Amino acid sequence: NISIMTKKNYVLIFAIIFFFSGIAGAQNSKKINWDKLSFLLGKWVVDNGGDPVKGEGEFSFKDDLNENIFLRINFVNYPANKDIPAIYHKDYMIIYPDSLGNPTKAIYFDNEGHIINYDIKYPILQGAIFESEYNENGPAFCLTYTTPEKDRLNIKFEISPTGKPEDFFIYLKGSAKRKE
Repeated sequence: NISIMTKKNYVLIFAIIFFFSGIAGAQNSKKINWDKLSFLLGKWVVDNGGDPVKGEGEFSFKDDLNENIFLRINFVNYPANKDIPAIYHKDYMIIYPDSLGNPTKAIYFDNEGHIINYDIKYPILQGAIFESEYNENGPAFCLTYTTPEKDRLNIKFEISPTGKPEDFFIYLKGSAKRKE
Protein backbone atom coordinates (compact mmCIF):
# COMPACT_ATOMS: atom_id res chain seq x y z
CA ASN A 1 0.00 0.00 0.00
CA ILE A 2 1.36 3.33 -1.05
CA SER A 3 0.00 6.30 0.87
CA ILE A 4 -1.78 9.13 -0.88
CA MET A 5 1.07 11.46 0.08
CA THR A 6 3.62 9.15 -1.54
CA LYS A 7 1.49 8.94 -4.70
CA LYS A 8 1.31 12.74 -4.82
CA ASN A 9 5.10 12.90 -4.49
CA TYR A 10 5.53 10.47 -7.39
CA VAL A 11 3.13 12.48 -9.54
CA LEU A 12 4.97 15.70 -8.64
CA ILE A 13 8.38 14.19 -9.44
CA PHE A 14 7.08 12.83 -12.76
CA ALA A 15 5.59 16.25 -13.64
CA ILE A 16 8.88 18.01 -12.87
CA ILE A 17 10.89 15.53 -14.95
CA PHE A 18 8.42 15.83 -17.83
CA PHE A 19 8.47 19.64 -17.65
CA PHE A 20 12.27 19.95 -17.63
CA SER A 21 12.76 17.35 -20.35
CA GLY A 22 10.44 19.44 -22.52
CA ILE A 23 12.50 22.55 -21.84
CA ALA A 24 15.75 20.75 -22.64
CA GLY A 25 14.26 19.44 -25.88
CA ALA A 26 13.01 22.89 -26.84
CA GLN A 27 16.41 24.45 -26.23
CA ASN A 28 18.09 21.98 -28.58
CA SER A 29 15.50 22.08 -31.34
CA LYS A 30 17.04 25.09 -33.15
CA LYS A 31 18.94 23.98 -36.25
CA ILE A 32 22.33 25.64 -36.55
CA ASN A 33 23.43 26.80 -39.98
CA TRP A 34 27.06 25.71 -40.35
CA ASP A 35 27.29 26.63 -44.07
CA LYS A 36 29.87 29.40 -43.52
CA LEU A 37 32.26 26.87 -41.95
CA SER A 38 31.54 23.89 -44.21
CA PHE A 39 34.73 24.57 -46.22
CA LEU A 40 36.70 23.47 -43.13
CA LEU A 41 35.03 20.06 -42.75
CA GLY A 42 37.28 17.06 -43.16
CA LYS A 43 40.79 15.89 -42.37
CA TRP A 44 43.76 18.05 -43.31
CA VAL A 45 47.53 17.54 -43.53
CA VAL A 46 49.89 20.42 -42.84
CA ASP A 47 51.93 21.24 -45.94
CA ASN A 48 55.48 21.75 -44.69
CA GLY A 49 56.97 21.85 -48.18
CA GLY A 50 58.90 18.65 -47.49
CA ASP A 51 60.83 20.34 -44.68
CA PRO A 52 60.34 18.30 -41.48
CA VAL A 53 61.97 21.09 -39.45
CA LYS A 54 58.71 23.00 -39.95
CA GLY A 55 56.86 20.20 -38.18
CA GLU A 56 54.47 17.55 -39.34
CA GLY A 57 50.87 17.69 -38.37
CA GLU A 58 47.25 17.00 -39.10
CA PHE A 59 43.95 18.43 -38.02
CA SER A 60 40.30 17.77 -38.59
CA PHE A 61 37.05 19.67 -38.41
CA LYS A 62 33.83 17.79 -37.84
CA ASP A 63 30.38 18.50 -36.55
CA ASP A 64 29.65 16.80 -33.26
CA LEU A 65 27.02 16.47 -30.53
CA ASN A 66 24.18 16.14 -33.04
CA GLU A 67 25.52 19.05 -35.12
CA ASN A 68 25.38 21.42 -32.15
CA ILE A 69 29.14 22.15 -32.28
CA PHE A 70 32.07 21.99 -34.68
CA LEU A 71 35.16 20.34 -33.24
CA ARG A 72 38.71 20.88 -34.44
CA ILE A 73 41.37 18.45 -33.25
CA ASN A 74 44.93 19.46 -34.16
CA PHE A 75 48.39 18.05 -33.54
CA VAL A 76 51.87 18.95 -34.73
CA ASN A 77 55.22 17.27 -34.07
CA TYR A 78 58.30 19.46 -34.23
CA PRO A 79 61.59 17.53 -34.35
CA ALA A 80 64.45 18.28 -31.99
CA ASN A 81 67.37 20.30 -33.25
CA LYS A 82 70.63 21.45 -31.69
CA ASP A 83 68.87 24.28 -29.84
CA ILE A 84 65.55 22.82 -28.71
CA PRO A 85 64.08 19.42 -27.84
CA ALA A 86 61.26 17.81 -29.83
CA ILE A 87 57.87 19.40 -29.25
CA TYR A 88 54.46 17.77 -29.47
CA HIS A 89 51.56 20.21 -29.70
CA LYS A 90 47.92 19.15 -29.47
CA ASP A 91 44.82 21.30 -29.23
CA TYR A 92 41.05 21.22 -29.39
CA MET A 93 38.79 24.01 -30.55
CA ILE A 94 35.05 23.92 -30.06
CA ILE A 95 32.99 26.19 -32.29
CA TYR A 96 29.51 26.86 -31.00
CA PRO A 97 26.52 29.08 -31.72
CA ASP A 98 25.63 32.34 -30.02
CA SER A 99 22.19 32.82 -28.43
CA LEU A 100 20.66 33.34 -31.90
CA GLY A 101 22.02 30.06 -33.25
CA ASN A 102 24.77 31.60 -35.39
CA PRO A 103 28.22 29.94 -35.25
CA THR A 104 30.13 32.99 -33.99
CA LYS A 105 31.95 31.69 -30.90
CA ALA A 106 34.85 29.31 -30.25
CA ILE A 107 36.98 28.17 -27.35
CA TYR A 108 40.48 26.72 -27.70
CA PHE A 109 42.42 24.44 -25.34
CA ASP A 110 45.93 23.03 -25.79
CA ASN A 111 48.38 20.72 -24.05
CA GLU A 112 50.41 23.74 -22.87
CA GLY A 113 47.50 25.00 -20.76
CA HIS A 114 46.34 27.82 -23.04
CA ILE A 115 42.66 28.68 -23.22
CA ILE A 116 41.48 31.23 -25.78
CA ASN A 117 37.94 32.48 -26.34
CA TYR A 118 37.27 33.61 -29.90
CA ASP A 119 34.63 35.58 -31.77
CA ILE A 120 34.28 34.46 -35.38
CA LYS A 121 33.80 36.72 -38.39
CA TYR A 122 33.16 35.79 -42.02
CA PRO A 123 34.49 38.66 -44.15
CA ILE A 124 34.70 36.59 -47.33
CA LEU A 125 33.10 33.50 -48.79
CA GLN A 126 35.17 30.43 -47.88
CA GLY A 127 37.01 32.28 -45.13
CA ALA A 128 36.78 32.75 -41.37
CA ILE A 129 38.61 34.93 -38.87
CA PHE A 130 38.80 33.91 -35.22
CA GLU A 131 39.63 36.92 -33.02
CA SER A 132 40.31 36.46 -29.33
CA GLU A 133 38.39 38.41 -26.76
CA TYR A 134 40.31 41.44 -25.51
CA ASN A 135 42.35 40.82 -22.36
CA GLU A 136 44.24 43.80 -20.93
CA ASN A 137 46.56 41.42 -19.06
CA GLY A 138 47.61 39.33 -22.03
CA PRO A 139 48.15 39.23 -25.77
CA ALA A 140 45.40 39.10 -28.37
CA PHE A 141 45.20 36.36 -30.99
CA CYS A 142 43.85 36.16 -34.53
CA LEU A 143 43.50 32.90 -36.47
CA THR A 144 42.51 33.15 -40.14
CA TYR A 145 41.44 30.38 -42.52
CA THR A 146 40.98 30.99 -46.25
CA THR A 147 40.66 28.68 -49.24
CA PRO A 148 42.81 29.71 -52.21
CA GLU A 149 41.55 26.69 -54.16
CA LYS A 150 39.57 23.51 -53.68
CA ASP A 151 40.97 21.15 -51.02
CA ARG A 152 43.57 23.68 -49.81
CA LEU A 153 43.60 25.95 -46.78
CA ASN A 154 45.76 28.91 -45.95
CA ILE A 155 46.23 29.43 -42.23
CA LYS A 156 47.60 32.47 -40.45
CA PHE A 157 48.00 32.84 -36.68
CA GLU A 158 48.77 36.32 -35.41
CA ILE A 159 49.56 37.67 -31.95
CA SER A 160 49.51 41.20 -30.58
CA PRO A 161 51.48 42.36 -27.56
CA THR A 162 49.75 42.87 -24.22
CA GLY A 163 47.87 46.16 -24.20
CA LYS A 164 48.15 46.63 -27.99
CA PRO A 165 45.32 44.56 -29.49
CA GLU A 166 45.63 46.29 -32.87
CA ASP A 167 49.37 45.60 -33.36
CA PHE A 168 49.26 42.05 -34.69
CA PHE A 169 52.31 40.29 -36.08
CA ILE A 170 52.35 36.94 -37.88
CA TYR A 171 53.46 34.18 -35.51
CA LEU A 172 52.72 31.19 -37.79
CA LYS A 173 51.67 30.98 -41.41
CA GLY A 174 51.15 27.96 -43.59
CA SER A 175 48.85 25.83 -45.64
CA ALA A 176 47.18 22.45 -45.53
CA LYS A 177 45.88 19.91 -48.02
CA ARG A 178 42.64 18.02 -47.60
CA LYS A 179 43.31 14.40 -46.66
CA GLU A 180 39.71 13.21 -46.67
